[in-house]
Amino acid sequence: MSATDKGTGKSQTITIQGSTGLSKDEVERMKREAQEHEAEDKKQKEKIEHQNLADTMIYTAEKMLKDAGDKVTAEEKKEVEDKIAALKAVKDGDDHVAIKRAADELSTSAQKVGAKMYQSQKSEAGDQKSEEKKDGPIDAEFEEKK
Repeated sequence: MSATDKGTGKSQTITIQGSTGLSKDEVERMKREAQEHEAEDKKQKEKIEHQNLADTMIYTAEKMLKDAGDKVTAEEKKEVEDKIAALKAVKDGDDHVAIKRAADELSTSAQKVGAKMYQSQKSEAGDQKSEEKKDGPIDAEFEEKK
């Protein structure tokens, strides 16, 4: 390809060529290696997914405990903290089955605490509604007789 500048009359040329790429033997070798390492890659992927799940669950549980404050008992808080510590201990290891088991245990404990938090919020809301009804106006139907 060439181009000429009409103002100056200078011309430049460029040649575009396809790259040499990989030979068929190299492509076949790479495919074969990929198939040989497929099982290892799958295990590595599972391990990383379980580690990511563990990190997410640890963060969520710690945030929930912080947000809960004094709405949960010390015993319930300690149970969740113990499960967090257990998950932290195994999350960087190679045993993804242990990671999943510890994550499931943490999830179960955290759900119990979360359910208790929401139950206490519902009961507080119910108490507030009953107080409002005592102090507020009373709705009633009436008829005027003439």
